[in-house]
Amino acid sequence: MEEKKIKLKQMLNEAHAMRPIVRNKPTPSSISSMLSISKKCMEMSEELQITHGSGLSLELYYFAKMAELDSLFASSDSDKEEEKTETCRQEYKELEAPLLSAKSIAINFGDVHLATRVLELLANVYRRTDRVEMEVDCIEKAIRLDKTVPKVMALMDGIHRVLVKSDDDTIVTGSDIRSGSILTFNSQYWENYLWLKKQPDFDRDSFIKSKKVIIYKVALYIGSIAGNPMHTGERNSDNDSISIEAFDEAIYVATVMKNWEWLCAAHGHKAFTISPRLSLDEKSKLLQFLQTLEETYHPTASELRDVISALRQQVNISS
Repeated sequence: MEEKKIKLKQMLNEAHAMRPIVRNKPTPSSISSMLSISKKCMEMSEELQITHGSGLSLELYYFAKMAELDSLFASSDSDKEEEKTETCRQEYKELEAPLLSAKSIAINFGDVHLATRVLELLANVYRRTDRVEMEVDCIEKAIRLDKTVPKVMALMDGIHRVLVKSDDDTIVTGSDIRSGSILTFNSQYWENYLWLKKQPDFDRDSFIKSKKVIIYKVALYIGSIAGNPMHTGERNSDNDSISIEAFDEAIYVATVMKNWEWLCAAHGHKAFTISPRLSLDEKSKLLQFLQTLEETYHPTASELRDVISALRQQVNISS
């Protein structure tokens, strides 16, 4: 019995050592070898009634299985694209049930590393089967266990696909999302973006240039929500700080992109949100700034003109 346990441990380590090869430079031989070894591990774990070993074996086997499917469908030359896509979905969906079993085992044994790996595999399954909200949920759970830059980037990419229509980069409305919450997805994106900004070597401007629409729209959304007592339940300095930080980020994005329409709209949204708590003198100075902005860029959208008009009335009435 002890000899078999030692053999099982050696084989698990052998299969685990093959992970980088199968992930980065997969070949039919390496994938087949990992599948074979991990399958034997599954059988030995069952024979020895080592549940934790079963969980580890399942994760390794289906890691290799996913690599096999990725390779298979990438090289497929089927003329019927729709049929190929549906076949892909069905094949990947079959990985879900055993991976959920592996997740339960990982949780029961308190194995954080195994749970994280299984959640990442599940997220890949959901991505390949177009279940993006379930993908986001899995990545978010994996981040709670082990927060890394690649995981955060993957989460933000998933949220991007929930919130933005791929054809025209238009932020979707609540009715377009099958489940979940617009506020939750925007908040998740924003919080993780702020976390990314604090990481060493994070190239903020390059990231903005590649994700300009989603960052700009999320920043405006968070700024408007945080600065509106009807949504937050109260006006306080914390909410005001969140709002101003978000609007300032939208302004920064517009500046980096040299998109003056965006710049004027962001200043308009920010002014509309903060102006109710400004003194008359502060409103007058804000009005002068916004008028200069409007005269410089002549935006076609109405956000800036609307807030200028409102501020003029307030300043004139009080004068």
